[in-house]
Parts: sequence; C-alpha cells; structure tokens
Amino acid sequence: MACRLVRSPMPPSASGDKPKDEDLAQTGIAAAALMGLAGVLILLGTIAVLARKRRAH
Repeated sequence: MACRLVRSPMPPSASGDKPKDEDLAQTGIAAAALMGLAGVLILLGTIAVLARKRRAH
C-alpha cells in the first residue's frame, strides 16, 4: 500500500486560500490508514498478551 502525501510549502492558512477537496480527501485517507494501522498494532499486542497469559497457566 503506497500512499504519497503531497504537501505545499506553506500551510493553507498562511497562503490565504482554502485547501482543495482533493487535499482534504487525501489527508482523510492518510489519517484513516494511520488509524487502521494503529488498530492492527493494538490488536496484535492484545493477542500477544493474551497468548502469554494463557501459556503461563
């Protein structure tokens, strides 16, 4: 999954124009991908902890 973020040198507030819909959509997709990745890591960590507890008993 390759995701390339294109960033303008100046933030939208500094340049005075509003961000384009495509930029907002791309930012949203990137944020969703990061949140999904974080969720997967949490899930894997939980499984690892539960497996450890189960093996200890």
